[in-house]
Amino acid sequence: MSYGLIKNNLFNNVIISDNELMDYISTRITEENLKDLVSFINICDYGESYYNPESKELVINSEEIFEENIDEEIPDLLKLISKEDKNKYKLDNPNLGNIYNLFTINHEINHLIQKNEIINNNDKLRSELFSFGKIIEFMDDRFFKSFYYKKYHDRFYNEYNANIEAYYEVISLLEAYKLNNIENDLILTNQILSKHLLYLYSDIDKRNKYSTPIVNSLKLYKHLLKTLKLHDVEVSFDTNIIDTIKKEKPNTQLDKLLLGFSINKDTHKYLKCVSSGKIKTLNLFNDINY
Repeated sequence: MSYGLIKNNLFNNVIISDNELMDYISTRITEENLKDLVSFINICDYGESYYNPESKELVINSEEIFEENIDEEIPDLLKLISKEDKNKYKLDNPNLGNIYNLFTINHEINHLIQKNEIINNNDKLRSELFSFGKIIEFMDDRFFKSFYYKKYHDRFYNEYNANIEAYYEVISLLEAYKLNNIENDLILTNQILSKHLLYLYSDIDKRNKYSTPIVNSLKLYKHLLKTLKLHDVEVSFDTNIIDTIKKEKPNTQLDKLLLGFSINKDTHKYLKCVSSGKIKTLNLFNDINY
């Protein structure tokens, strides 16, 4: 069973093999009923991890953690290891690589979940949000050759959602193992991801100004429309999507965070405390579920 093998590797602090990662991917895809959306899975040691919705190909680079950040301002989990570690063939602490790979896998699987939700429309709000995210990506890819996606990758709505859902899945899994030897790694992971969440809840134009992932995506959407109109390109989409997003909101702070809605001052303050190290936690999501 993949979960047992992963726990054993974490306990012994050894790299989870590609075959074991493949088993974990298959388990997660089965759990989420996503088999029809995947035709081919490839684990490699080069390039980017990605999911191609057209070819249904899922690719995971198990050594992606050694890559450099495209945007040094983004406090993502690539910062689990230092530049010095990147020059080594093996990590002094393999579990940091394991945590990153589990996150990457779940990030890409969440793109599958988004596609599945759009197709089946089991949850109207989530379906509309993911459809809106695809619209922005389509506009940028079709008319701007993904210029904005490359510049503001994490600000695109579906990337935000894939990030935070992956954080939630992996942190919950690692905490459930109750392994003493990964507690410091978990504390570090929570600290980095809280910094990332604060970054994503800052204004896309002004880092010192509070905003939300949804508002930032709406800004991108309006900017793309305005730029297209300046070039006499007319595009139209179902405005009901925007109306649904504005009318329907989650109730709990956790759901608001997972979907990128406005969070209250206490939750924002809590994230700041975790990000600065004032609060050390094995699972920051446990304390915002209200």
